[in-house]
Amino acid sequence: MTQTPIEKVLSGLKSVKKTKNGWDALCPAHDDHKPSLAVAVGDGGKVLLKCRSRNCPVDAICAAIGLGIGELSPPGSPKGQSRRQGGKAKIVQTYNYQDSKGKLLFQVVRFEPKGFRQRRPDPKAQDGWNWNLDGVERVLYRLPDLLTAIAEGRAIFVVEGEKDADRLWQLGLAATSNPGGAGKWKAPYSEALRGANVVILPDVDRPGAAHAEQVAASLRGIVASVKIVSLPSLPEKGDVSDWLDAGRTAEQLTDLVSATPVWTSRGDSNTAKFYDRPTIEITTQELEVNDQAASALALATSLYQRSNMLVRVIHDGSPATKGVRRTLSPRIEPLPLPLLRERMSAAARWVHVKETHGETVELPAHPPAWCVAAVYARGHWPDIPHLEAVVDYPVLRPDGTLLSEPGYDSSTGLLLDTSGLDLRVPAKLTLDDAIAARDDLLDVASDFPFEAEIYRASWLAGLLTPLARFAFIGPAPLFLVDANVRGAGKGLLLDCISHIITGERFTIATYTGDEDELRKRITSLVLAGDRLVLLDNLDGKFGNPVLDAALTGTVWKDRLLGVNRMTEAPLFMTWFATGNNVLIAADTARRLSHIRLESDRERPEERDGFKRPHLLRWVQENRARLLSAALTILSAYCVAGRPDQKLPAWGSFENWSSLIRGAIVWIGMADPGETRLRLQQQSDVATESMAVLLDCLRRLDPYRHGLTAAEIIDTYKNPGDTVADCSMDLKDALDALLGKVDSRSLGNKLRAYRRRVFGQWFIDTAGTKQRAARWAVYPASDLRRRAERTHHVHGTAGESRESGESIRPGDFDLADAG
Repeated sequence: MTQTPIEKVLSGLKSVKKTKNGWDALCPAHDDHKPSLAVAVGDGGKVLLKCRSRNCPVDAICAAIGLGIGELSPPGSPKGQSRRQGGKAKIVQTYNYQDSKGKLLFQVVRFEPKGFRQRRPDPKAQDGWNWNLDGVERVLYRLPDLLTAIAEGRAIFVVEGEKDADRLWQLGLAATSNPGGAGKWKAPYSEALRGANVVILPDVDRPGAAHAEQVAASLRGIVASVKIVSLPSLPEKGDVSDWLDAGRTAEQLTDLVSATPVWTSRGDSNTAKFYDRPTIEITTQELEVNDQAASALALATSLYQRSNMLVRVIHDGSPATKGVRRTLSPRIEPLPLPLLRERMSAAARWVHVKETHGETVELPAHPPAWCVAAVYARGHWPDIPHLEAVVDYPVLRPDGTLLSEPGYDSSTGLLLDTSGLDLRVPAKLTLDDAIAARDDLLDVASDFPFEAEIYRASWLAGLLTPLARFAFIGPAPLFLVDANVRGAGKGLLLDCISHIITGERFTIATYTGDEDELRKRITSLVLAGDRLVLLDNLDGKFGNPVLDAALTGTVWKDRLLGVNRMTEAPLFMTWFATGNNVLIAADTARRLSHIRLESDRERPEERDGFKRPHLLRWVQENRARLLSAALTILSAYCVAGRPDQKLPAWGSFENWSSLIRGAIVWIGMADPGETRLRLQQQSDVATESMAVLLDCLRRLDPYRHGLTAAEIIDTYKNPGDTVADCSMDLKDALDALLGKVDSRSLGNKLRAYRRRVFGQWFIDTAGTKQRAARWAVYPASDLRRRAERTHHVHGTAGESRESGESIRPGDFDLADAG
């Protein structure tokens, strides 16, 4: 007797129970322990199936009980043939996906009429298979064979289906594909191909072209090379199997690969305009959805990552006005979270997949909030390029070549954003070319009153440094221009550097001795990606630990303002500063390259008779020639092999010194490093100020009972009748030593200089008062004795002076007490 469709279905199910609307049963498509499959009879006698637990596909449920979707409808029914499956579904091929050790993870099952489903081994299931991949690791097809081929150095072909991959293996070519087909490439697949030479063979359709671009973008920076090979003479939707079926051979394919150039990124173009966007199905597998979203972002938008953040490049949208205003340089900004959702919407088609009457329907959707937040918070996006910096002028690469073509340079992580200049750097460079370029550049500064030739050499070093800032590892010194009088031309001299390099003026920042405020300002500059920064018109003492850290560090780490989150960013900026007879802290002086101007006029701004009265206008008109000259010097020095100039060491700036100082001396100029030595001799503010402070403390505390930092600060603020009227000396010394005059800053400074001899005296602790250190001044001859007392007496039964011992007669000479 012929069974009806409902009888066929119910006979293949377990734990069937009648309900008000039909039947409940265990779903055969997954490991079901509680009946979750709802069965009902619809219009025309068609059986309706719904898995309430896992939303298992209808065709997977039918396959698990040996039926085709067409058998859910009575014979002769107009809906008896499924538009997707068309009759009884029969398994005709399975493709095994294994981990790196060969363990079976899941299968892709091919049905006839054509259809694909995935299943995983499950010994608890009725037929040994579970028709979903919840919690299963996705890997590339034929992964064990693939890893062996990569180790052997063979090229790896990436195709869109398992059948095509198997076909290439039969021809002796290593090939793979990803589960799910076009648009479903994930970041871990790229990592599996690390170091390989990859050839992508897209199907001939728009999704295939988009998939090829997505895979290539994901592989950028991971594999040795990528090629996208378009197979000729194929019809729409044709693939490599069709190409081979037409009589082509493996040799013809390899010849075609050899003739294809290596793939390069499309840069900032929005590929979504040219290719179909990948489709992302919103499921409960959040990690998988998030991976697809991150990969789609890399393909369809001009996003970058920097300092563990997604960032974008902002361009000045205000119109330039000739002679009045130029557009501002591009800058880097963190991508706001609301804009990320917008980018994700543009990068992919977002859908919910529903089963309706045996049909799979894709419903348009928005990126879910949980996906947007998760992608934003990842901190690392393997498919999105790293952006080290944006530059709007050509620069020297680490290998000595010039980066002059606009666009993103994957070898350095730099984005060159410029309309281009007519640069003319000779193809075959010699020392004579470099010397001629030197003379062109020195002509710019011919009217400035440099105190000596070493300062002219330092100015040229300041011009070359930003152009080579990405060619060496480590910091560069700050270039300080100071003069003996106002109006000597300090700002104009530096403006020449800025206009030659960028065509614009410097980013100007205000220096402050407040360490917290200075740290915040530096953080803002670093995150914005500023390349040239000018601290203009210095006043008072210059230098503190925060500035010192910025000048000798390679990475800046700080907490983001308004956010409880730390960030790190590379320090690639070049610092400049101006002032008149600047007072410099000793620790900062060794970090400076000095440019000294000295005018013999009381009002040098009234001087006339200049070679070029409108210097900046002339520099702007000749910018391309002058910039070419600077690049010629650097390139020629690199072509010559960077010959060692046997220069004295400059600690913390060895790599800068090797390239920039070396190039300056190589072209016949004085060593700019000598300016640092002169500056240190002239500007050791700490030594002078500490000597004055120690003299004041000796007079305030002649018997060495010791004063706390708070007591010293109180005397500074409320001098009263201080001993020997040393209040002015005390004020001058503390103002010069401390950026912020308070007891904490003073205590830190005294600890830093503890037992360092200034003249014939040193400062040391003389016990404590209410847990605060008491400080006293001792003669240099007493240094060893006090050190021995600290090491041998402190902590024993007897008390040392460190722990509060009273001073006894004979411990010091009264003459030493002043």
